[in-house]
Parts: sequence; structure tokens; C-alpha cells
Amino acid sequence: MKQLREDFSSVKEKLEKGEELVLIYRSQPLAQISPFSKASTKNKTKKQKKSKTEKKVALIKKLSGGFKLGDWTPEELNRIYDKQYEEMLP
Repeated sequence: MKQLREDFSSVKEKLEKGEELVLIYRSQPLAQISPFSKASTKNKTKKQKKSKTEKKVALIKKLSGGFKLGDWTPEELNRIYDKQYEEMLP
């Protein structure tokens, strides 16, 4: 953000050369700035879908409390769950 405010001309030059930039705010990536072209409007929907998916994954991770399940497959998780369930039964 600071560089964008203080030195917009160099940022503009980079964009004109075709570079994509990442806007950082408080040490966190905030946005991606890319040069506008007619070709980019065709790919825009693909990028938006990707962004929505990434947002959903981030939300799921946040809601799950950040549990790390390692390299377990769904089958292995089901086996573990079934074993624990059987142990609870009288």
C-alpha cells in the first residue's frame, strides 16, 4: 500500500509492462493487481471461480479450527471413526 501511494508511477510502469502485483496491507496479501487486456476479460470468470473456491476452502479451515489431518485418506478416517464408535457401544 505504501509503495502504491508514494510511488504510483513505478507501479503504473510495471503494470504497463504486463507484470502482476500483489497489494500487501499490514503484512497480509490483500489483492492482486493485474494489467487490463481484452484477453483477461475472457479468463476473468475462471479466475473468479478459483477465487470463490479458495475463499470457501479458507472458510472451512477457519471453521474447523485448523485441524491437521495429515495424509489420511477418507477411507482411513472412516475406519478410525468406525473403530471409535464400536468402542463406545455397550
